[in-house]
Amino acid sequence: MSQNATKSNRTGCWIGLILLAGFLLIMGWLGWKGWRTYTAVRSLQARQAQVEELASAGLEGVDLQALDELVTGLRRDVAIIKAETALFMPLTAYLGWVPQYGPLLVDAPQWLEMADAGTLALVDLFAASRPVIEQMQSAENRDLRQLIAALDTVQPALEQSKPYIERIETAYRDIDSWQTLPAGLDALQEPIDTLLPLAPDAVDLLGIVPELMGMDGPRTYLLLAQNEDELRATGGLISGIGLLRVEDGAIQSLEFIDSYDVDDLRNKPYDAPPQPYEQFMGIRLLLMRDANFWPDFPYSAEKAANLFRYGQDGTSPIDGVIAIDQEFLRVLLGVTGPVAVAELDMTVDANNIVEQLRAAYNTDGDEEVSGEWWQQRKSFMAPVATAIQDKIFDDPGALNMRQLLFDVFDSGRGKHLQLYLTDPQAAAVVARMGLDGSLPDPDGGDIVLVQDMNMGYNKVNAIVDRRLHYAVDLTTDVPTAQIDATYMHNGTGNRADCEHFTAYDTDNQYQGFFDNCYWNYVRVYAPTGSQLLEASSYPAPADWFVTGEAWDGVAGTIEDPSGLTVFDNFLVVEQQQSADTFFRYQLPASVVQTLPDGSKQYRLIVVKPAGTRVEPVQVQIALPQGATVIDTDSADATIDGNTVVFDFLLSKDTPLSVRYR
Repeated sequence: MSQNATKSNRTGCWIGLILLAGFLLIMGWLGWKGWRTYTAVRSLQARQAQVEELASAGLEGVDLQALDELVTGLRRDVAIIKAETALFMPLTAYLGWVPQYGPLLVDAPQWLEMADAGTLALVDLFAASRPVIEQMQSAENRDLRQLIAALDTVQPALEQSKPYIERIETAYRDIDSWQTLPAGLDALQEPIDTLLPLAPDAVDLLGIVPELMGMDGPRTYLLLAQNEDELRATGGLISGIGLLRVEDGAIQSLEFIDSYDVDDLRNKPYDAPPQPYEQFMGIRLLLMRDANFWPDFPYSAEKAANLFRYGQDGTSPIDGVIAIDQEFLRVLLGVTGPVAVAELDMTVDANNIVEQLRAAYNTDGDEEVSGEWWQQRKSFMAPVATAIQDKIFDDPGALNMRQLLFDVFDSGRGKHLQLYLTDPQAAAVVARMGLDGSLPDPDGGDIVLVQDMNMGYNKVNAIVDRRLHYAVDLTTDVPTAQIDATYMHNGTGNRADCEHFTAYDTDNQYQGFFDNCYWNYVRVYAPTGSQLLEASSYPAPADWFVTGEAWDGVAGTIEDPSGLTVFDNFLVVEQQQSADTFFRYQLPASVVQTLPDGSKQYRLIVVKPAGTRVEPVQVQIALPQGATVIDTDSADATIDGNTVVFDFLLSKDTPLSVRYR
């Protein structure tokens, strides 16, 4: 063998050894990265039981050292996985073919992005909120006033968490692999689905709480106690007025007066009311108790605040208006548990609060219905509200704050709690959360609200049920709609028992105000530009009204500050009877929009009236002949040919849409 051949063989041998060594190094490196990734994933899975255990303890009982170790460990595991898999993430999009775990691998970058942003936010928020949690756990400092003061210090961390939440939301929208999660991790979907939509709102809410509670100066709020048994546009007759003053995170005072005592009729002139009040109830002046005629709560709240200041000289500026009804108190007591009201020598809870509120109107049978009784009949609200306030503020650590937050959101979106704030920034936060009771903007789409108002001086809404059917016809160039409302009066009386105005006396207790006819003023809110084509007619004779004027039964179109088109009508529903009323009208062509891809989209918002119970609704949409449905925004939609039907329970404002071609 020549010297050159020998040298060539040696060179080849060295190259082979180098390649082998490189291969082994790469395999070792990959093995090491794989092992670290596997170990971190297993560590995350092992922490699930610890997460559940600490979550069940609540803020009051959680072990902060264990929570610190958990938060730190979660972040460490995710950081390891991110670092060790970064090189391979661009390749996962091509691994959908892998049996069983293909979809999970395709979504791996999104899952990792959610975990990375989530643990980064968790570390920052825990570090900032730890002093707050320690304070809640302290036997000496569990006062909510101290908690609100401590919350003020967490504001920078809350602000820093917003970009993390946006990253999580963006990644979450792109995930399609929930069904392929390993056993145990699939339980993540429910809490993520529930909590993630609330996260931005919760951060914004916590951000304004210190300001709303007077950390930067005193605040005064008007509290409207509404009785939905006598339905009005923002929830119910305004029966009681509270004046709430807060400063430095503490309630300085909470005073309640009867709504009848607000107005200064002896010394001041008052404006005429909206025309239906005068026409159907004989009311000549717009007073405090009737200020909530308009379903857009910010508008009615401003009217109420102005009337309060007008009637009560010398009051401080009103920084906001809060409206609550009986249902909100029931929900609130479901979280606080029973509350002892020493002043009334009773205990109220979620099961008896509505009964107790109604009983507060009653006399004892022997008591004379005097001016003194009239003044005191609604004094029940002040001591109850004060007792609930004391329980929440004096021992917040004993409450399930997560449940309280959920219930406040649900009550707000169901319009049993409505907030109007004069500060523009705070008002914008409350509006985004859906807690301000404002009428939604249909943004060129369709909208429907059937707004009932009890104009019978009684409480029959407690026993009247309603269901709605909304039919939209898109088969022609000019779309039309018909809304049908069916009312069922479950009273036990009859027409002979009906009186338009019933006075309080010893024989006519609160329950007696149920068994009366339902004098119902109905408004339908439709998109701007809609035109009434036809409506039901329920004429009523003059002797049915305290005004002595008959109703001709003719529906009409009226102006409204919302800018929407509004149709109105009136009907009387007798006990043990049902009544159907309908409005058929032409919709603006803009309710159907052409999308960039050439498809058509119809959008609708079904608005829930404030103060009402959950009620059944059916929406039926007739599409043009030959149309093919591409998608809807509801899994519950039923498609039959060119007809799409939505059946649901109306518990909050509900958007619907259909895209078709």
